[in-house]
Amino acid sequence: SYLDKEIEISLNNNEKIAIPQSEMHFWPDLIRRYLGPPDLVYNRRAHVNIIEYINRTSFVRYMGKRVKVNFDSNTWTNNDLFVNIISQYSEKKEPIVFGDKTPSYIFCLDIFVQTFEDIKIVHIARDPRDVALSSMKIWGKNIYRIAYQYKMILSKLKSWEDKNILNEFNFKQIRYEDLLGSPVETLRDLCGFLGVSYCDDMLNVGNNVENYGDAKDASVILSNNKNKYMSVLTDNQIRSMEEICYDWLGNYGYPIHYASKSVSISRMRLSICYLMDAVNIMKFRIKDEGMSGMWTQWILFRERMGQRFAEFVVRKKC
Repeated sequence: SYLDKEIEISLNNNEKIAIPQSEMHFWPDLIRRYLGPPDLVYNRRAHVNIIEYINRTSFVRYMGKRVKVNFDSNTWTNNDLFVNIISQYSEKKEPIVFGDKTPSYIFCLDIFVQTFEDIKIVHIARDPRDVALSSMKIWGKNIYRIAYQYKMILSKLKSWEDKNILNEFNFKQIRYEDLLGSPVETLRDLCGFLGVSYCDDMLNVGNNVENYGDAKDASVILSNNKNKYMSVLTDNQIRSMEEICYDWLGNYGYPIHYASKSVSISRMRLSICYLMDAVNIMKFRIKDEGMSGMWTQWILFRERMGQRFAEFVVRKKC
């Protein structure tokens, strides 16, 4: 349930689409602090305050480039702000689709729908067992917590659809495995939803499509980059994961090999998994970025807490 690197690069190979390389994370908290309804018009001073806020985020730290105050107009809307910021991290001349790939936004999509006009939301589903395997290899994450997160994500999406927050006009869901098996058809369908033309360059994902994992150094979409959990995870590991997200696997066309029923994971076990993941991610940050990685992780933690607070405050206002 995230924008895989292959899909990000495929979309960015379309001259009409601009998506920054790094997840932005900050929008929910920024919306809570500064933004109102989509038709509200702001002045230049408000823009300056927002830019100062953005320049303290992990996104700017990762990108290595500060956001500038460069509006020509003294009045602007939420959509103008989003387009302006994304444009500062894109070299494309005339993109018409501007995006962010932060996966945690899935829990506050209602806030985005209320804030931005003509929003389009794309959810990339992938077999949770492969997602867990990849996360375990790279970050040392617990596979059972990944299965639980998968269950919670799909449950949340279902609730947004039931409330008509997500519909056929603003929401598109595709399976990562469909991209691997039928890349042209899948990307054409996605482009149609986004309102841009498909181009063959979208099949070229370039060199070093992934910095880590089995797709590292690949230059094309790897059709066999799936079902790898079968040869790495044990039968008991697969069974336990299947039991956690049992009710959702079949809905997305993923086979169930060993589980026969849904089994909940205890709060105590989840808490332990969370703490272990936090330690392993911190180790990864330090190994990848040196001691500055600790500060980066703290900023990310603060932004995620800001998102959770925004979910509560903004919904209470509504």
